[in-house]
Amino acid sequence: MDRVQPSSAAAMTPDGCPPSLDALADRFVGRVRELPQVTRVFLDVSGDSARLLTVIKAPPFERQYRDPVYDAELAVLAAFPDAQIDFGVVNESEYPAEARAALVPTSSVALYTR
Repeated sequence: MDRVQPSSAAAMTPDGCPPSLDALADRFVGRVRELPQVTRVFLDVSGDSARLLTVIKAPPFERQYRDPVYDAELAVLAAFPDAQIDFGVVNESEYPAEARAALVPTSSVALYTR
């Protein structure tokens, strides 16, 4: 599991993130918001770890809808080679309606909602 480097020496943005994490998250959202299957993107920062979670709505278990999100993750990591962050992709169609609320950590912040 990748981790965001501790940022005690770095200036923090008003939302408590290191500036490079905000820039990475902005770049990622800019890429995936154009994908029709992407419905939401969340950022969860806990201690010195961070995770971007992308929620898609697509036919269940069809990898072709996840692949463009994975491509965006790789492109953002290439642009921010020192970043250490986790990514996740969840297809809400693969879960019963009553379980979908539990897919996203309550501590996360919505960065994009379609």
